[in-house]
Amino acid sequence: MVDFPWIRKEVIGDCTLYQGDMRDVLPALPEKADLCATDAPYKLTSGGRSASMGGKFHPDRYDNKGELMQVVPWKEMGVPIHNALKDQADLYVMTSGDHVSASQIAFQASGFKHHTICTWNKISPPRSRYYMKVQEFTHFMWKGPARDVRDGGVKTLFTCPAPRGLDWHPTPKPTALMAQYVLQSSDAGWLVLDPFMGAGATILAALAFGRRAIGVEIDPLFFDMTCARIKAAYLNGFQEIRDDWEHWRVENRIKGHAYAA
Repeated sequence: MVDFPWIRKEVIGDCTLYQGDMRDVLPALPEKADLCATDAPYKLTSGGRSASMGGKFHPDRYDNKGELMQVVPWKEMGVPIHNALKDQADLYVMTSGDHVSASQIAFQASGFKHHTICTWNKISPPRSRYYMKVQEFTHFMWKGPARDVRDGGVKTLFTCPAPRGLDWHPTPKPTALMAQYVLQSSDAGWLVLDPFMGAGATILAALAFGRRAIGVEIDPLFFDMTCARIKAAYLNGFQEIRDDWEHWRVENRIKGHAYAA
């Protein structure tokens, strides 16, 4: 009997999905990726519960201990991701304002170099006791020789709302946002990695625009629901994903010629 470092493996079209801990799965991957784009889970500030907070922070859903899902420390993410990428590759890793410094330090210590910070304006953020946080941040880093993005005229600010209809995941990201990162730093046929797959935005964006993808997710519910979401998108020909990107590309005044196949 062969022991694998993952609990489950699903192959759906041009993507391979693993249920397991990324620290175990990434060293065992058979192919190195050209790009990593991920929304890494991080610990929230705990304490100070307020009865006025709702949504994912409602007392019935959040125990106020700082974790909405299983968290891997920043210092334990970088090396497995760095080793899972080719000698020349880009990295996009999302973070919050509270974790910008710690995450950058950890990934640079793992061998990545830092280009810039991109910002997502989510338009309608959830209620907070200490201001509504309308923005989230993404480190844009690289490994090996630096490679230009496909369209140098794109701004670091991208505006689009958080996705709806995904209540089974506490922090789903827009496929349009992840599509920008995928399209800026990869070509058709390249392999895109998301070691914290979550609700599958990176995987869907990659597949919708002709890339291959590998996703890793430790939570069994998130894994099952994302597998189902990807299968449904295949049946639809990823049209909804491409239409959403096109809409928000225009809203953000991003030229389309650089992304033509």
